[in-house]
Amino acid sequence: MISAGICASDGHIKWGHMKTSNLPMVLGHEGLALVESVGPEVKQLQAGDLVLTNIMSQCDQCKDCQDRSSNFCEKDGFQIRNASTNKKLEDGTGVWGFCRLGVFSEYVLLKQSQVVKIDPRLNKENCCIISCAVMTGFFSATNLAKVSPNSTACVIGLGAIGLNAVFGCKFNGAQNIIAIDINNSKKAIALEFGATEFVNPQELDRPVEQYLKEKYGGVHYAIECIGNQGVMESAFKALKPTGTLALVGVGGKTLNFPAIEMLTGRTVAGGFLGKKRSDEGFNQLGEMYLNGQYNIDRLVTHRFSLEQINDAFQLLKEGKCIRSIIVF
Repeated sequence: MISAGICASDGHIKWGHMKTSNLPMVLGHEGLALVESVGPEVKQLQAGDLVLTNIMSQCDQCKDCQDRSSNFCEKDGFQIRNASTNKKLEDGTGVWGFCRLGVFSEYVLLKQSQVVKIDPRLNKENCCIISCAVMTGFFSATNLAKVSPNSTACVIGLGAIGLNAVFGCKFNGAQNIIAIDINNSKKAIALEFGATEFVNPQELDRPVEQYLKEKYGGVHYAIECIGNQGVMESAFKALKPTGTLALVGVGGKTLNFPAIEMLTGRTVAGGFLGKKRSDEGFNQLGEMYLNGQYNIDRLVTHRFSLEQINDAFQLLKEGKCIRSIIVF
């Protein structure tokens, strides 16, 4: 491993928000690595290749993989956790890997489908965040929600994923991009990444959905990057009659939407990594970075050693970072 991002998805396990009996577990799924060696059946990679870790593995043989509009695989599809005999404690106890990866580790043994080869010219530290934060945010706007030119979109939750969703809305030509967060310190960078307005719901005298209805007549697209049930339902209420709600944040609640309001044409969409294939998305984003179209470096605000990882998670919990990374 070269570097790894500190993502709230890992935090949900660490903080006890997402319960699991699969312990002990190595967390971490957003990573940049150098291939040290390969097994005899590996044909697409070789020692020395720079790779990003991939939570949406694809076998490229099943029917799901043959559908180029999907990034799901019926064989290697997304799994939060999976047993691994490749990690063991000194007493022989098996260790689980988050998302089958567990990249908060100096070395990791993965399948060929769990990594994607990328351009070696990419930043050897910062670009680890392409594999989750950048990929998820950008393609949730451009590919999952399919934001259209001259539209009105709101992005709720301005962490690393939300800011990339803001940029995705700008990239696709949205006219009004409302960035929503209760942390006013996120305003400047939200505007920098393309937001046309910043709204703090706690400073409004009415519900945020009412504000959006009154000012814009509702939004064509709402991208929810928190995973909070109440926020998701509020975002749905803010939609225009034919609007789309894109669910990005990790949440475990049941949502309630009036069926009659769906009949007008409202859509609720979901998908890991913006429903984009990693082999295509990672390299597209890498090219944009190298061409100066995407300021990924701006999103990395803090760096830590592996020994400081608890400090990194605390900073995330306090909302005092955009993206922190572990540099090995």
